[in-house]
Amino acid sequence: MSRRMNEFISNVFEPTLNLLATYKKNKNTIKRSLFEEGIALMIDGVIYDLRKNIRQLDIADFITSSRGLSSATFRNADTGEFQQMLQKLYALDDEKKDVAIWFISKWLKELDISDDFILKVDPKYKSYQACLMINEVEHPLNEFGFGTVQLLPLLLGITLHNPSTKDHVEKKCLLIEEPESNLHPALQSKLADMFVEAISLFNIRLVVETHSEYLIRKLQYLIAKGDAKPESAVIYYFNKPDDQRVISGMKERVVKITINEDGHLSDDFGPGFIDEANNISISLFGLNQRNRN
Repeated sequence: MSRRMNEFISNVFEPTLNLLATYKKNKNTIKRSLFEEGIALMIDGVIYDLRKNIRQLDIADFITSSRGLSSATFRNADTGEFQQMLQKLYALDDEKKDVAIWFISKWLKELDISDDFILKVDPKYKSYQACLMINEVEHPLNEFGFGTVQLLPLLLGITLHNPSTKDHVEKKCLLIEEPESNLHPALQSKLADMFVEAISLFNIRLVVETHSEYLIRKLQYLIAKGDAKPESAVIYYFNKPDDQRVISGMKERVVKITINEDGHLSDDFGPGFIDEANNISISLFGLNQRNRN
């Protein structure tokens, strides 16, 4: 086991296990509020260290939910995630760069955002511009809404992760946090198409954390249509710990859900996710009926 992995276990997981063991041993004497506060602080630390060590151990690439930065120009001195992606894109050889820019431009057009993506570099000032072409006119990134600014690093991250641009990528996966952030529902749906194509073209593995019903529903449709295989996707749904079904033992805290060939889910989500729109519609119908009486 590597030194970094040993440090990760000793600095992150072992303290967590020790805290849980202490609670189990002294649960009748520890105030619940203090324990919950300690767990909350520990979870924050675990999340932070997970992100840091994932990169250090080189076991995965990670695209956060706070990935966009609305700016006309990015410089080498900047430390942001998006600026680093632009640097990596520029450093690729011409063939690999062409593949990356082709994929980015294709999906910007599919998502009805722009006609083309252009990376402009000023070697003298070591600065970069990410421009989008619309009707043959270049527009810097700061002219677009936050949804577009969030989406572009997502496309960049996928192209930089593909095997043609990265060594030994087959041993890694790409972790994506909330890809639907600040996107219109129709664009959230199209993310599923983009992910399916990226997996097919680049032979990459994705782990996506999402709250988007539209993304999941479109994935069901693509599998039913035959554009993706059922075994290519699996969903892990986290039920709330205070869910009565979890407390009673009827449901596990984490439920593994597969998508069948006909697009149906092998299990249901917890209340308040996919059923929320229907619940609101029913409540609205009932309210209108009462108001009419």
